[in-house]
This record gives sequence, C-alpha cells and structure tokens, in this order.
Amino acid sequence: AAVLLPSDPSIQTALGQWCYKVASISWIERNVAKALFGEPPESSYEEALAYVVKSHELRASKKAALYAGLCHAKLKAKSEAADWLERCLALESVGESDVELDAQAKDELAKVK
Repeated sequence: AAVLLPSDPSIQTALGQWCYKVASISWIERNVAKALFGEPPESSYEEALAYVVKSHELRASKKAALYAGLCHAKLKAKSEAADWLERCLALESVGESDVELDAQAKDELAKVK
C-alpha cells in the first residue's frame, strides 16, 4: 500500500505504528515467537520514526505526532520527544480517540521532562 499510495498519511502512520510495535517486542517475546512461528519480523524505532514524521508532514495528526514523540523517547532524545508530544497536545481534539491520544501524550511528556 505504501508503494502504491506514498502520499497517503494514514498508510504512513499505520506503518509507523507497526514498526514501533515490532521494535518494542521484548527478547523473550521474540524468542517465543521464533520457536512457534519461525523468524519474527524486525524493525526499529528509527524506521517507525521515519514513517510517522512523513505522515505528519503530509497531514498533521495527533497519532503521528504522538508516535514521533514515543519513538524519540525510546531513542533517548528527550527534547525531541517533548517537542513532538507537545505538538500532539496542541492539535485540536475531535472525539474520544483524540482524548485518549492526549492522555497518552501527557503521560509520556511527564516522563521525558
């Protein structure tokens, strides 16, 4: 989908979320998955960050900004994490899912400040 629709921010965000979740798999979970299913997928926080930043450039969104902040936090870039989390909070909240994103951003912001 990303190859066919490279300017679709939703696809970029989804890929960023997927990469973030794969990068977050613990050593134990990775070895259990390896034993059960073969080699699990691999990704990195840097790869996730590239997707969500591209998504945010295409169309600013709370989810992309939140994940950019989360990626920076995992990469120990606290200042950049705080900047992205504040961008998330600065965007208008529309609906319950945005309220949840704001709560997650506030929690993470407290950890990086």
